[in-house]
Amino acid sequence: MPFPIDVTRCLAFCETNAPLRISTIPFDALRAAMAERGLREGDEIIVEALTDGHVLATKRDGRRVVVERKHAVMIEVERRTPLPSPWRIAVRPARIPPASGAPRPKPGSDALRCRQSAR
Repeated sequence: MPFPIDVTRCLAFCETNAPLRISTIPFDALRAAMAERGLREGDEIIVEALTDGHVLATKRDGRRVVVERKHAVMIEVERRTPLPSPWRIAVRPARIPPASGAPRPKPGSDALRCRQSAR
């Protein structure tokens, strides 16, 4: 017998750090249990971690939800692209220290003042 949900759309087997939307929670009892945890159909989430027994997801409002993997198998999700604006991350360039052989700016020089103001 084939699995009732396409595995690529199953919360238990989705990839981490991908924006998702809960599309279907099929059973009333499961829907009520997920509502107690704060997870409902239509919620937008990002899965932070998958373990053998649990799925850790973060909702759009920042709340974390833990779902047992046996329940997550039945929850159908849709991939959301692009990432919703509250989850956009401002990327800051990494500071790369000068190579050990590179000359260092002299105290009081313009290069040192520029470097300190950039911090």
